[in-house]
Amino acid sequence: EMESAIRNLQGEGMRGLILDLRDNVGGLLDVAVNISDIFIEKGKIIVSQKDRDKYETVYKAEKKPLADFLLAVLVNEFSASASEIVAGCIQDHKRGVIVGPAGHRTFGKGSVQTLYELPSLPGASLKMTTAKYYTPSGRSIEQDKGLLPDIFAPITDEQRRAIIIAGKIGKLLPEQVGKEANEKSGLEELNEFYNGHALEEESSEKSEEEAKPDQPATVDEFFQEPETTKDDGLYDIELFTAYQCLKSAQVLTANGAAQ
Repeated sequence: EMESAIRNLQGEGMRGLILDLRDNVGGLLDVAVNISDIFIEKGKIIVSQKDRDKYETVYKAEKKPLADFLLAVLVNEFSASASEIVAGCIQDHKRGVIVGPAGHRTFGKGSVQTLYELPSLPGASLKMTTAKYYTPSGRSIEQDKGLLPDIFAPITDEQRRAIIIAGKIGKLLPEQVGKEANEKSGLEELNEFYNGHALEEESSEKSEEEAKPDQPATVDEFFQEPETTKDDGLYDIELFTAYQCLKSAQVLTANGAAQ
């Protein structure tokens, strides 16, 4: 699915990609390896794992990458496990720039768990940590307590909470990237839907029964964005920082700077 989506974007003239792994708490190792394989040159190390006896298993890229477009990866302190494997691989190979909120590393979940069934307890298993993950350069995601972003987004935790509450994740101001860019964002449309903007507006005139104080709020009213935040100028600062990185890289490479 990821590869297909990227090919479709390339067909539309994509020059740079922002891969958003914020709040991605991980998943399966083989999927992390397959995702990394999309970006990394064939034969290069994606991730390795070492057990208690120092036995090492190395996973390498097996296919040709999908072109050499500019790449930025968005992470935060809740990016963990498999998403850290992808980000660490891209960072070590300098394939893209890692962008995260100021003052935060990724989660730091670099341990491998193995499930052992317990014969004496049918249906029960024991999950045991059996190894640790290492980035291509040999960094331990676990011991380093996460990955350090290459670029910090100038944003406070309070601002991040306000952006989330206002439903502005994935939204940039029109003067930053152009109105058309925002209109094409599927995430923007989703945010508008949950804020009630994509729903048909109800009549402003309500019956006496609807106006009763003890009348429970409708789903539409519950997700309606408060009046005070509709034109507050909030936007996704972390996303905009990644966008700036790609635009800067585009200018530098166009002028012959080393990639």
